[in-house]
Amino acid sequence: MKKITVWFRCLICAFLVAQPAVPLASSIDETISEQTLRFDVAFSHWYSDSFRSAEQGKNLSIGVGYTTPLDWLEIVGRYEWAKIEVDDASPLHPMFDGNRVNFYTIGPAFKKDFTIGEQTLTVKFLLLNLLYVDIENHDGVYGESSGFEIEWLFDNKQGVIFNFREQGYDLPDAPPGHEKAQVDAMAILGYVRRF
Repeated sequence: MKKITVWFRCLICAFLVAQPAVPLASSIDETISEQTLRFDVAFSHWYSDSFRSAEQGKNLSIGVGYTTPLDWLEIVGRYEWAKIEVDDASPLHPMFDGNRVNFYTIGPAFKKDFTIGEQTLTVKFLLLNLLYVDIENHDGVYGESSGFEIEWLFDNKQGVIFNFREQGYDLPDAPPGHEKAQVDAMAILGYVRRF
């Protein structure tokens, strides 16, 4: 699974921030600017070359966000948990299959709001977020997570959220001959509320 280069991620973020602001009605503008906190609850699914989430559609994801005084910058955090499923033929099967895994991420999101009437579409790029992976019966490891997130608020307060990320970390206790570097693809879909 090929990783997107850091330079490409930086270029995307620079392009997003440099775009001219979309004109907003004053009342809508004030509503958005006052909403500095975000909370979402969602279902997640993740996959990698080594293993994947066992219970599709049943893995919980909880996210929070704080919009800084720089309205294009948000600090985001997320917690996800799932059970690991490993192919029977894989050397990782006896070590990881059925174990619970917890993902914790925190870092910056570069965002832009597009508002039409009472609806708002927010596009975010998550760049080099800090990742901590805690796998049951194994030592925790650190890594990085990058990707994008889309919020669609139906009334400028609540709506749906979609998040897709690429996560990189070293697999703890990897057996001899198995690639230690791990790259996961993570996707979530759920409900979001701004305050």
